[in-house]
Amino acid sequence: MTLLNAQQVAYRYPQNNRGIDPISLSVQAGEVLLIRGPSGCGKSTLARCLTGFVPHLYVGELHGKVTVNGLNTAVTPLWQLSEEISLLFQNPTNQMLTDSVENEILFGLENMGLPRAAMQERLETVLAQFGLTQMRHREPLTLSGGEQQRLALAAVMARQPQVLVLDEPFSMLDTTASAQLVADLARLVEMGTAVILCEHRYEIVTDLPNLRELSLAGGATTHRNSQVEWSESRQEHLELTIEGLHVTLGQQKVLQNFSMAAQGGEIVALVGRNGWAKRRCCARWRECNDMKEM
Repeated sequence: MTLLNAQQVAYRYPQNNRGIDPISLSVQAGEVLLIRGPSGCGKSTLARCLTGFVPHLYVGELHGKVTVNGLNTAVTPLWQLSEEISLLFQNPTNQMLTDSVENEILFGLENMGLPRAAMQERLETVLAQFGLTQMRHREPLTLSGGEQQRLALAAVMARQPQVLVLDEPFSMLDTTASAQLVADLARLVEMGTAVILCEHRYEIVTDLPNLRELSLAGGATTHRNSQVEWSESRQEHLELTIEGLHVTLGQQKVLQNFSMAAQGGEIVALVGRNGWAKRRCCARWRECNDMKEM
């Protein structure tokens, strides 16, 4: 059964006349379509077209036709489309609307008009699936980037859409969370959900069932090179030192007695699970010849 069909869909943004050239595709129930391509090739724009965000939220020049479960996305209201197809944004912060994790999940379910018992059951299920049970009363904006990504996924998947579109869903997830997402997507596919993944890292999703791919070659990325003059003496004296750092956000202890040092010409990577207050730190000098993991 074909759940989504796009016929010669093309779109141009009015501010720069950039967008996507005509694309045709269809996705069946229980199938995964991987849309690949470099940054700037139009993956996010195509996702907006498929879900009805274009033309309802984005003004521009749209050609072609998209239907989701028989509904024409150009003329069907977004509230009605949202019961058939859901989009996970690349930046999860853009999807945070409420004051707690559990309310973020319940918000979409309430809009669907589900009975209270059904909403509670779905809430508890996705909280457990995404490791959010202990965070249910936290404010979404106090979560780490990876935790926000998991919350956005939980809120979307709780709606159980027939078509699920994900735009760079692994961008903020660690290895464990990425593997869990792949498992969750596989379960949805087995249940008959059509999944469309806009993702350039093919190796992450190779185990998904019924997987096929579409490569976008359009768009262009401009690379600008800049050169900075560094003297040997200046490089030798560059240093970052942190000693006994403590950080607390509200009642949450984020860092305790954290110490580290980085010398000029060195890269230091801070690694750990999502929510462990890590940040990838990179100091680039003329030569990068050392690597540490802390």
